[in-house]
Amino acid sequence: MLEETSTDTVDWEAVRRDYEQDNGRVVDIYARYGVTAAQLRYRRETQNWKPRHDWSQRVAPMINRMLRVLDDQVRQLETIMNPKQDDADNSRPEARLDRNAALLGTMSRTLEKLIELDTAQRANRPTQNKQTSDIRNKLVARIEQLKQQN
Repeated sequence: MLEETSTDTVDWEAVRRDYEQDNGRVVDIYARYGVTAAQLRYRRETQNWKPRHDWSQRVAPMINRMLRVLDDQVRQLETIMNPKQDDADNSRPEARLDRNAALLGTMSRTLEKLIELDTAQRANRPTQNKQTSDIRNKLVARIEQLKQQN
């Protein structure tokens, strides 16, 4: 009963404005207006409040992480292809090579989609820097080498 009374006296427009404009931490907004996390979440979800953070700005870091993952995957493929490999699981290196090459192809397509998203979101600035383009070209060349060796 107390919660119903307290939500009636809350200035929800002011809460929404502070929340959407990122005026302080969420816990500060709770304290400032005397609302609970559940009350704010309910209003946010039922009234479709604008998110506090623009998650589309997180594409560039994701691209960098994906490039690191691709680099690790290429290194693993090189290890598998190395004839001096002392790995205990060398019974079917072709199967491992095929699996890893397929994974690398999927990851490359994912990277391309991420780059397309980033390009669309940041149309007003250069789409790719030279380092990213060089890494991508190296990946393409390595994939072609793998295909030729099979």
